[in-house]
Amino acid sequence: MRAQIADLEGQSRAEAEHLAHSLENDAKLAEARMGTLDSGLDQLKQQASVSNEQDVQLRALERDAKSQRDLLESYLAKYREATARDSIDAVSPDARVISTATVSNTPSWPKILPTILVAALGMLALSVGFALTSELLAAMPAQAAAFAPAGTASLETGSLETSPPPRARRA
Repeated sequence: MRAQIADLEGQSRAEAEHLAHSLENDAKLAEARMGTLDSGLDQLKQQASVSNEQDVQLRALERDAKSQRDLLESYLAKYREATARDSIDAVSPDARVISTATVSNTPSWPKILPTILVAALGMLALSVGFALTSELLAAMPAQAAAFAPAGTASLETGSLETSPPPRARRA
């Protein structure tokens, strides 16, 4: 029995070692695959960055080409217009009469009522302004004399005489 137990333990050890070696080999293979996948990922990242830079350059070139195309079309249109003006046999423009216009009996401008209203309001504002200004100027000499400092000329009398200085209060 002991021999069988020792034989079974030896077989289980051998199987365990064999299993451990196979797992180590699987781990080494997985590590190698992971290394190749990492290097592939790095290459893809580099390609993506180069691709993004190229996309940016492509968009810039497309914008430049579009602006150049628009500029060329505008120059061609100007050239066609210039040659059409220069040549007598130029193609006549495509113009059609859709309907004939009728002459209006009432003028469209200037409108009489709005013009009169604006003029009346303007004159009202000017007359109020002139009246206020004249009243303020009439009241100015009386107020200026009340606020004039001592020793200055009196504005009411129009003379250049000076008024006596005010007396000091005793406390």
